[in-house]
Amino acid sequence: MIRAEIRRTSVFLALLVVLVGCGSAVIASQGDRSESRAPQLPSVDNSVNGGEEALEERLEIPDQAQSADLDRIVDGDTLDVQIGGIEERVRLLGMNTPESDECLGDVATQRARELIDGTDLQLVVDPLRDEYGRLLAFVYADGVLVNHQLIVDGLAIARDQSGHPYANQFEMAEETARDQGRGVWAADACGEATTAQISISDYEPNAPGNDAENPNGEWVELRNDGIDPADLGGWVIRDESTRHRYEFPPGFILSAGDRVTLYSGCGTETANERYWCEGDSSVWNNDGDTIFVLDANGSPVTTLAY
Repeated sequence: MIRAEIRRTSVFLALLVVLVGCGSAVIASQGDRSESRAPQLPSVDNSVNGGEEALEERLEIPDQAQSADLDRIVDGDTLDVQIGGIEERVRLLGMNTPESDECLGDVATQRARELIDGTDLQLVVDPLRDEYGRLLAFVYADGVLVNHQLIVDGLAIARDQSGHPYANQFEMAEETARDQGRGVWAADACGEATTAQISISDYEPNAPGNDAENPNGEWVELRNDGIDPADLGGWVIRDESTRHRYEFPPGFILSAGDRVTLYSGCGTETANERYWCEGDSSVWNNDGDTIFVLDANGSPVTTLAY
């Protein structure tokens, strides 16, 4: 089921022209990930060690940006502002930071505050709002694109939303942060790194037929590649969104060499078959998503982007 939280429009993409360095780039119309021709952002210095913040790059702000006054930082990817005297809640586009009760959620919130407090705040706003009525925007703080910087710092994940003009840059920033073990990508980000050797051995995000009518047609399979049993109690499988989290029950043991399959629908659970069984059933986006496997502390064990 294609269920992107933020849907792009051709109007927004036609409007957004970002000037960079000596030249300018015209935003391409919406396409898939491989066809996206996002404007080139200035290169980011990623030479710092894992866990440290990368240097901030200031960009030329697009002409259509609107000035805003900050009221408060709600969390890492949400803020309250005033635009022309009107109070608005703003959701940063193209990325997600950890929720407030998740590992590094408070760190992401503090980093957003450091980037935004006391700055000249400019927003490039999508014409569509999200399902909660929030404005969707790229947020510039003294020229720093906050959406991008939080990904660079390893405190946000890039959403699979190829229609927006920074999709390529966001994905490259995430890849670098992951490779260097920054922020949420550090194996010990939330506590001592696990010694369990768990891999995503297989997956099917696109169920035959209508996903909503066949949720168990989509699934993720984990395998214990180690020589010892692995206690997966409290471990989480999640997608890129803020909604979908499956937590293994306390004391769930996966024996060495064994596999467990997590189906998106409902069913009778066994030692090797588990069921997400959420209200809206389907979990994985057919056109691209990321599978995250987190240990009981919330640190990443393995991820797979498709």
